[in-house]
Amino acid sequence: MSYSPFLILKLCIMEKFIKGWDKKYSINDKGEVWSNYKYNKNGEKFYRRSLLIPTLKKDTVTVCLMVGSLKRVLSVKKLMSLCFNLIPPDKYHQYVLINKDGTLLNNQINNLGWRMHNITSWKYYPQPFYNEKGKIIKKICGHCGNKLDIKYFRLQENKGYHKTYTKACSPCIDKRTHQSFKNCPKRQAVRKIYILKYWKLSKNKERHRAIEKQQSITLEPAYIKHRLQCKGLTNSDITPLLMDVQTKSIKLSRIINNRKIK
Repeated sequence: MSYSPFLILKLCIMEKFIKGWDKKYSINDKGEVWSNYKYNKNGEKFYRRSLLIPTLKKDTVTVCLMVGSLKRVLSVKKLMSLCFNLIPPDKYHQYVLINKDGTLLNNQINNLGWRMHNITSWKYYPQPFYNEKGKIIKKICGHCGNKLDIKYFRLQENKGYHKTYTKACSPCIDKRTHQSFKNCPKRQAVRKIYILKYWKLSKNKERHRAIEKQQSITLEPAYIKHRLQCKGLTNSDITPLLMDVQTKSIKLSRIINNRKIK
């Protein structure tokens, strides 16, 4: 049994319906979006297959899908990733689909590939390497280009996104941070002010802790009052008799604890 060349070409093309559009639109592995039927004036649908013409919008190829009053402009790359289950290599980096040959209108499945997002400012591509189980074990530093163990890369949290590994290794990040700090007198001045302020706060905390420790040893009225306030009593509820009872209670508990220790 022989097939015509046109039929062989048609059988090789894989086409899938776009979810959520009631099988009106479909997309094939060549990146072509097809409309399968239309509506007449009475609202009844009839079969009419036509190819949608894509438009270039902000370096992205888009198509307009509409059913009745519902109208949406979607990226062809996004439709390809959803319909053909194009999964990124891992979940610890932000990836975008790119055209391997650089032609934006060529959205064939063989011409699409994953590439890390926002790598124009790095000298080297931060390529990750995986083990047999798909876990990242090594990575190339985007600054120095060395292939290092994944422990040298920090796992950072991004707002609205999962945790991602840094594109540069920790030694390179520390060197760049230190160099930028040395070249910026304003940052050095702010750092000095912050250190002095923090030093004063730490000294005040140490002084207050020493005062509280001394008050707890001598059982001064301020300490007894604070203990009663921690139990939920207000200043109006605290009476001299209640403070005397609390003092005796603390003394008795300390005597019992000292005997237990002995």
